[in-house]
Amino acid sequence: MATIAPQVQEAELRRALRKRPENLDAYECVLRGLDLLIRLEHDMFMQALPLFKRAMALDPTYAMPHAQAAAWHSTRFDQGWSVVFLDRLRLARP
Repeated sequence: MATIAPQVQEAELRRALRKRPENLDAYECVLRGLDLLIRLEHDMFMQALPLFKRAMALDPTYAMPHAQAAAWHSTRFDQGWSVVFLDRLRLARP
């Protein structure tokens, strides 16, 4: 039974991340945020999080903006753009 649980959890996570947003404006915010996120140019990168937050507000059940916001916090730390590690770690956790 213990070996099945991680596989079920992983499958459920993949399903949640594939879920289509109920709100197309939320989807657009995620796409715009992803474009800014992957550029890794500080000023553009910093504009991505508000877009992910807006997507979360528009469609709280849409998993992708939550996941990308967590990735944003992690990447911000990895790039050395965050000086307060514990604060950023707290924000990256659900």
